[in-house]
Amino acid sequence: MSTNLSKSLAAIGPDRLAARLDALSGRTVKTISLPGGNQRNVLRVTFHDGPSWILIKRDKDYREARERQVLDVLAAIQTKRVPRVLGVLGEWTIISDLGKNRLTHHIQRTAAADRWQVVENTAREILAFQDAANACPDIASLPPVLLSEDELLHIATGPERTCTRYKLDLPVPVPDSLLPWIGAPTPRFIKGDCRAANIVMDDDGVLGWIDFEYAGLRHGSEDLAWLLCDETLAVPLDGRLDAVDALIREARPDDPESYLKSFCINATLHAGMRLRVIHNELRKGAWLDYGNIIKDDLVGVHPELTMRLARKAGLLADQYPETRALVDIYAAIGEMVEQARTAPG
Repeated sequence: MSTNLSKSLAAIGPDRLAARLDALSGRTVKTISLPGGNQRNVLRVTFHDGPSWILIKRDKDYREARERQVLDVLAAIQTKRVPRVLGVLGEWTIISDLGKNRLTHHIQRTAAADRWQVVENTAREILAFQDAANACPDIASLPPVLLSEDELLHIATGPERTCTRYKLDLPVPVPDSLLPWIGAPTPRFIKGDCRAANIVMDDDGVLGWIDFEYAGLRHGSEDLAWLLCDETLAVPLDGRLDAVDALIREARPDDPESYLKSFCINATLHAGMRLRVIHNELRKGAWLDYGNIIKDDLVGVHPELTMRLARKAGLLADQYPETRALVDIYAAIGEMVEQARTAPG
């Protein structure tokens, strides 16, 4: 057996873990590796025969319990696109392995001119996946996600914290004007944390969904926001909002205007949150290597990624009067990063 474990996970004792997995599976472990990098408690276990397993251990018990519950409910879809819960080994949940080819890596290998089509197809499949999930008999049993009054107010006041982090003295949107668009009068399924790094593609190009610790019930447009406003998504939104508009009108025909507005407002606020995360990480050290960010699924602490995200955020903020004040904020952040990147020394 070969291993590639971080020091923290090596404390488990890889040989002891392998022996327990041998006994549980009736097979012989070949390798244990860290598909999410050494910052995450996720293991990929391959055997000398048969399919590999993924072992996950979340940093909070309630997230692990939620992920198991979500996967149990989604089992009704009967699809290879969602991992199956195979068992439990101590604190670890064992699920089926959907593959190594993350969408993030696939996009990097795709010619720049063809990347938007990949993203658009993914967005369409996300909405179709939501529809399939919402048809599951027990979907209403899933917990709400960030829908309490305090949680919604925290999201709506995010722009104030963005200005504080970046030391900007600029007007911010009125929180009360945002609240009607970030809630969910009729909660529906969201996959949650729906970034390209949490989507895998098999050899036939079929997408699979991984990492369900943030899944539950909310508006639904948040999944598109997670996808399009992830700083590591190497695809700009310039000239693409009409395509997003058409996609949503096709997939959500009952009330597309309301859905579009919720999407744009949720997306620009989510982008602001990611800019705050990048700022926090940058305070700990220097800009990171772009290749390492993509390879190890790290926060996009890179000037190009930060400026691109600020640009996306501004485009989305400019779509509705409630968020238009954010346009100047995001433009100022982009200028700050550009100046810092080009400053001597």
